[in-house]
Amino acid sequence: MENISFHNLYRPGKVVCKNELFIHYYTREMKLVNDYNEIQFNRMPSIAEFILAEEYLKDFHFNHQQNHLKFCFPDNEPLYPEMINFLCCSNYGNCLMELYGIHPEQFPKIEKLPDISIQPVTDEQLQTYLAFEYEQDIKYGRGFAEEKQNQNKKNFQNEKILQLLAYYKGKPAGTVTAIISEHTVELDNLIVLESL
Repeated sequence: MENISFHNLYRPGKVVCKNELFIHYYTREMKLVNDYNEIQFNRMPSIAEFILAEEYLKDFHFNHQQNHLKFCFPDNEPLYPEMINFLCCSNYGNCLMELYGIHPEQFPKIEKLPDISIQPVTDEQLQTYLAFEYEQDIKYGRGFAEEKQNQNKKNFQNEKILQLLAYYKGKPAGTVTAIISEHTVELDNLIVLESL
């Protein structure tokens, strides 16, 4: 398996700035989706470099009516104590993202369960899929949910993206998006109803 990093992940937008310190991704059609509008650092920045990147992103987002900031630090490199302190004092939240790679033959074998059915989204299922996704996305605001609907419709037309809909006892219960590239399949947007 090739070395996979967060830089390999699918983004529907474009790179608007790329330099030795960072890559800035922007998706005009999905301005409210943080994961598609962010700076990814190529190397760990000093605090002074971070502040410059932060000011750049603040200005860009202000000019594009975006009200969030998202920064991703280099893979497998812990933040140094001064950066952690700076981010905390600046009221940033943080999370640890994990990226897993697996060969197809390593997937666990499971028995087919009669109550569960997973199917590719077809023309006949598209409205069911969109309604299920909207129900999950509306928690994050109407604008976010509407942007995701538009992206889901675009993805449905993209032959390199496979949308899957899971049913439990005949009712929609979950979704996942498979993004197919030459050597990998990226699973994204995995949703399972909390009640299950």
